[in-house]
Amino acid sequence: MNRYTKPLCQDTNSDNPSKKISSDKDVGLFKNLIDVLPSGIFIKNEFGKYLLVNKYVDELVSPKGETLVGKYDRDFFPKKVYEKLLKADRELLNYKKKVIETVENIPTKKGCKHLLTKKQILQNPFGGKERVILAATTDITEIKKIQKKLNDVNSLLRKVTHLIPDIVFVLNLETREISNSNDAFFRLLGYDKEVVENTPKFWFLKMHPQDRIDEEVFFNKLRTMKTAQVIKKEIRYKNSDGKYIWANTIITPFNYKKHQVSHVLIAIEDIHKLKKLQQKFEKESHFDHLTKIFNRRYFMKKLTKILSKSKPFTLLFVDLDKFKSINDTYGHEIGDRLLVETAGRLKSIFRRKSDVVARLGGDEFVVIIEKGLTDEPNTEISSKLRQQFSLPLCSNGTSVSYKPSIGAIYIDSDFGMSPEDVLHKADQAMYRAKRIDSIDIVFFE
Repeated sequence: MNRYTKPLCQDTNSDNPSKKISSDKDVGLFKNLIDVLPSGIFIKNEFGKYLLVNKYVDELVSPKGETLVGKYDRDFFPKKVYEKLLKADRELLNYKKKVIETVENIPTKKGCKHLLTKKQILQNPFGGKERVILAATTDITEIKKIQKKLNDVNSLLRKVTHLIPDIVFVLNLETREISNSNDAFFRLLGYDKEVVENTPKFWFLKMHPQDRIDEEVFFNKLRTMKTAQVIKKEIRYKNSDGKYIWANTIITPFNYKKHQVSHVLIAIEDIHKLKKLQQKFEKESHFDHLTKIFNRRYFMKKLTKILSKSKPFTLLFVDLDKFKSINDTYGHEIGDRLLVETAGRLKSIFRRKSDVVARLGGDEFVVIIEKGLTDEPNTEISSKLRQQFSLPLCSNGTSVSYKPSIGAIYIDSDFGMSPEDVLHKADQAMYRAKRIDSIDIVFFE
C-alpha cells in the first residue's frame, strides 16, 4: 500500500464491536437532529474513517448516493484534494492547531464546489476514550463567485482610477491616513504613494494654512456628513517643490461606523491654470484697456469698501476741459494720447499704495486719497497738479495744451452716503472748478 492510500494511522480496531462509538439509539437521535441543518456535519475517527455524516454531506459528496459512513477521503476524492484534507487532519491530531479552517474546491455530484470547513478535536460524544474530528462544512460557491466579481470590479476600478487625471483616495477619519490613492498624487503633486499613505494627516498638512480650519473642527465636520452630502471646496495644496497649486476638492461619505462617517472618498482636480487665468481675467477686468489704470468697475468696488469702513478719505473728480474740441481738431489718436498722458501724470502725483487713480470713462478721472488730504487747501498737492498739467502734450510734432478741472469732497466719519452720492457731490464741485482759470482743487460745500 503506497503513501497515498494510507489512512491517518492503521485502523486495526475498525471491526472490533467494543470500539463502536455508542448505541444505535444515540447515534440515530443525533443523526435526525443534524439532518435538518442547512450545512454539512460529519465526524471522523483518528484513522480518517467517517463515523457519522448528515444528509447534507451525503447528498453533496457521495458519488453513488451511498452514505459516506465507513469510508475514507481517499475513497472518493482525487489525490490532490485528499492529501490537503489529510494534512489538515494531522495538524489537528498532533495538536498543532486547535481548530482548522479550510476552503477547498471539492468535486461533488453537482460539480466542483467551494466548501468552507471547520474542524476540531474532541472526545467521542457518544462514549469511549478515542478522539474524533468534528467538522462543519458550508457550500460557499456562490459567495466565491460574488467575491470574484467584486475583485474583478475592484481591479477594474483600480485600473480606471490610475488612468484618470484627478487625484483619488480614501481617507480614514479615525487614523487620518490615506489609502487606495492613485498615481495622480505623483503626477500632480510629486509625492510617492508610499509617502502619501504612510504619513498620518498627510492630506490635511499639505493644505495652505489659509484654506484649512482648526483640525478637530474640520474632521468633526467630515464625521457628521449626511449620506448624500457632498462637500466641494477650492483648496491650495503644497507640491513637492514647495509651491502651492489650486485644486477643486470633492469629499463624499464612503463608510459609516456607529452612525458616523468613518471614511470619505476624496477627489482632487487640478484647476491651477484655470485659477490663474481667472485671476488674470479678474485683474484685467479692473483696468482700463487704454490708460492701464483702474477702471470704473474697480473704483466703485473700492469706494464701496472704503465707505463701509467709516474711515475719512478725499475723492478727487478730474475732467479735461474742452476735450471734445481737442478730439475734433487733432483727431482721436491725439485724444487717446491725451487720456494716457493724463493718467500717467495723475499716477506720478498719487503714487502711494493706498491711493487709487481710476478712469471713469471718456475724459473723466477720479482719485481716492485715504490719507493726507482734508477739505483745507493743500498747497503741495495743488502745486504738483499745476506743475504736471502746465506742460503741453507733445506727440509726433504736435503740441497740445490742456487744463483739467478738479472737484473734490472730503468724507469724515458717520456720513451715511452711498458711493453714488459721494461721486455726485464731487462732480458738482468739479463743475465749479471749471469756472476758474487756474488749476486748483475745489471742494464740495
